[in-house]
Amino acid sequence: MPGMMDRNGISSSRGTGKSREIRRPRALSRIAPLVGGLALAASLFGCRLPSPYSSAYYDTSVNFIAGITLDTFDTTGSANGKWTFSYLNNTSLATTYPYMTLEEVGTVGSGAPTGLATTAKTYRLRIANLLKAGDFEPTTSVPSPTPVDSGWSAPVPAANTVAGATNAAVLDLVSGDSKAEVIHGKTLHVHLPQGVGSANPYEYAVLPLTSGVSDLSDLSWSGTTADFPALYSILFNWQNNVEPVHFYVSPNDPVSSVADSNTPYITGTGLAHGTFATEAYSFQRAAGDRTKLIVGQQAASADLYLDDVRAIRSDLDLSLKLSLMTTDTSPSLGSGYYRFSVWVKDDDAASDVAEPYRAQYVYLEMTNPVTDAQGSTTPVSIARPTAGWASWTQLTIDFPENNNLQITDTTKPALELKISPCDYLGNKDTGNILISTPSLQFFINGY
Repeated sequence: MPGMMDRNGISSSRGTGKSREIRRPRALSRIAPLVGGLALAASLFGCRLPSPYSSAYYDTSVNFIAGITLDTFDTTGSANGKWTFSYLNNTSLATTYPYMTLEEVGTVGSGAPTGLATTAKTYRLRIANLLKAGDFEPTTSVPSPTPVDSGWSAPVPAANTVAGATNAAVLDLVSGDSKAEVIHGKTLHVHLPQGVGSANPYEYAVLPLTSGVSDLSDLSWSGTTADFPALYSILFNWQNNVEPVHFYVSPNDPVSSVADSNTPYITGTGLAHGTFATEAYSFQRAAGDRTKLIVGQQAASADLYLDDVRAIRSDLDLSLKLSLMTTDTSPSLGSGYYRFSVWVKDDDAASDVAEPYRAQYVYLEMTNPVTDAQGSTTPVSIARPTAGWASWTQLTIDFPENNNLQITDTTKPALELKISPCDYLGNKDTGNILISTPSLQFFINGY
C-alpha cells in the first residue's frame, strides 16, 4: 500500500521493501563539500557539535539509539537513557497498577521488510482497559454470554410506566450480520419503557463496577491505597432511537440524580440503524464514590444499543518515553535535524471487536524538553489504515522545517521521544500494538 504522510512531514511506509515519500521539508544547501563539515554544520545550525565530528554524522542510516533497547526499561520513570512509561514519574501516584505494559513477544521472523532485521525483537505495547465486561462477546468460559454474565443488572423501570407488553423493560444481546442494530459481534440492547407522571419518570440499567467487572481505581474502592481524586474516561460505541439518553457513573441508583444538571448526556437525534457513534465520557472519582455505570432515560421509551464499553485512566501521560542526554546516544547528540521512527504491526492476539482491543492509532512525538531551547515536532496521532497494519510498517516523524533541535545546555536532557498506542491528540483509548526497532537518525544537510 502507499505510504501515509501529513503536512508536518510524518510518513508511514508499508512493509514491502519500498518507502514512498510524498513530501519532505526541503533539504538545506549541499553546495559545501564534506571536508568543511564541522564549519558547515555550525554555520547552518548555530549549534553545539560533538568533537571530533566523525563520518557517522554524515551517514543517515546510523541509528543513534540502537544501543538503547526496549529491554533496558526503567521502572521509576525518571532515568535518562532508558525507555520508561511517562506516568511512572508522577510523584502523586500512590499506586503501582500497570496502566501501561510492555512485554517481549518474540522476533520479527521471516518476511521482514527491507530495513527491519528478521532477528529484531518485538514487543507488545498496551494501554490497559480497566473495564472488563464491555464487549459482550463469547469466551471459552462463557461461550454464549448474557448481559448478566457480563455483570449488567436487569433494567429498573420507572415507578409509573405506560401500560402495554411492548413497554416491558428489556436487557438482552443482539447478534447476526443481517441485523442493523449489531455494532461489533454481540451487542447489548437496552429497552427502557416510557415513564409517566412526576413521581419518578426515570428508568435505567446498571453495571456495578465491582472488582470482578472493573479495574477502575486499581480494584480498590475503599480509597485507602488508590489515587484520589483520579480521572478516568469511559468510551463506548452506541446507537439509539431517541435522545437524550443518560450514560454516566454514579455512587447511587439514579432515581433522584439522573436529571442532575451535571449528568452528561449521549447527545444527538438518534442514529439510523446500521450506523453507530463513538463517545468518550470523563469523570473524576473520589474515595468510596462512583461505583456504578448507568444507562438511563427520562420520560420517553428508548432502545439503546451499546458495545465495546471500555475505560482507561485519563489523567496520566500514557506514553512510552525515552529521555536522552547528549551522551546517551552513539554517536552523541548534536544540534540539527533528526528523524524518529518505529516499526508497528497489528497484534494478532488482539481484536477489533473484543477485549483486548487493537490500537486504532499510534502517537509519535520528538521534542527538546528544555523549555527555552528550540526543537520540537508537531506531535501526531497516526490512524490505523482501513486494511490495518497487517504487515510490519515503519512510522516516521521529522522536525519541521526551520525548527531543528538546538542544544543549549548539555547538563539537561536534550531530546525526548514518545510512543503511545492511542489517539493521544483526541480521545485516549485502550489498545495493543506490536512495536520493534525504534530509530533516531541524523540529517546534517536536512531531509
